[in-house]
Amino acid sequence: MFEIIKIKDNISVPQQFLNLNKEERVLNTLQDFYEDKIMPDIGVVISIIKVNSIEGGYINIDDPKIHYTTSFDALIFIPKLHQIIEGYVVDIVDFGVFIRFGPIDALCHISQVVDGYINIDKKAKIISIKNTKKRLKIGDLVRCRIIGVSLNKKEINKIIVTMRQKGLGCIEWIESDKKEKAKGKK
Repeated sequence: MFEIIKIKDNISVPQQFLNLNKEERVLNTLQDFYEDKIMPDIGVVISIIKVNSIEGGYINIDDPKIHYTTSFDALIFIPKLHQIIEGYVVDIVDFGVFIRFGPIDALCHISQVVDGYINIDKKAKIISIKNTKKRLKIGDLVRCRIIGVSLNKKEINKIIVTMRQKGLGCIEWIESDKKEKAKGKK
């Protein structure tokens, strides 16, 4: 789920941004620090939308950075249990499939890819479903349901998904199944 939230923070502007005006300095620092990062207990920061206020602008004797207190609006993505997401397959390994949606990756354990038996071609990184012509490869668009979320402060962030339920899986498979079903009704 996407949300816009207000955040207030004390920031330290690094030297590379000192040649910019105050507003650009602060915005660039916020973008560097927050965007495409997982913030524990908040979610994934997609974009800094607007800087609302900038206060301060002091330098400590032992730190050459300029320090500001700022409040800003950020667009965030909060992965929620049971949420349906779409993403692209970015890797296939022995134990499952990694799917990228937005700035983060999720894991679909091999047991959650499909109902049925599969073969994994480790060299080609392709999963073939036995008794069908269905294959899953890197770059395929898939639809998944989030079944596990762990965003914490220890940098071990996990999003676990399934593709085994009806209406989920490789988009090509879903479209193909719809066409087959429509043919059978005629």
